[in-house]
Amino acid sequence: MKSFKQILAKHAWQIIVLIGGLLIVLVLFLNDRAQAPSITYKSLTLNKKTYKLEVVSTSAGLEKGLSGRTSLPTDQCMLFVFKAPAPYGFWMKDMHFPLDIIWLNVGKEVVYTKENLQPSTYPAIFKPTSPSLYTLECNAGFAAQNQLLEGQMLSF
Repeated sequence: MKSFKQILAKHAWQIIVLIGGLLIVLVLFLNDRAQAPSITYKSLTLNKKTYKLEVVSTSAGLEKGLSGRTSLPTDQCMLFVFKAPAPYGFWMKDMHFPLDIIWLNVGKEVVYTKENLQPSTYPAIFKPTSPSLYTLECNAGFAAQNQLLEGQMLSF
């Protein structure tokens, strides 16, 4: 009968490969969970209608936005929350439907809107005329339907 040391010596490379494989799987699993943050929502009520705001504030979320999606529910918008006010630019890269983009300052006052932006406008970049801390991306027609005007205050 072989001793534990003999068995270990004979199969050491297999044990090392098995442990290494398990460590790789664990690292990939933990990395995937770290990069897939849970989605948070806020609510915005305009003209007695409530909209669900999908909040994005991570670098990856701010960069991707609605790119790649084929649609957005009519009662939903994406809310971009930046770390500091600036004139943040947006483009229609990898977009599949038209948008209204609304920029808001630190007090949640509408400072600029760009309506009915078509995917075909890419690579044009649209920027507000003054710094913003928040930006809403909504289905085209949202601003007109809700009679949004520069200077209007929003609450979410």
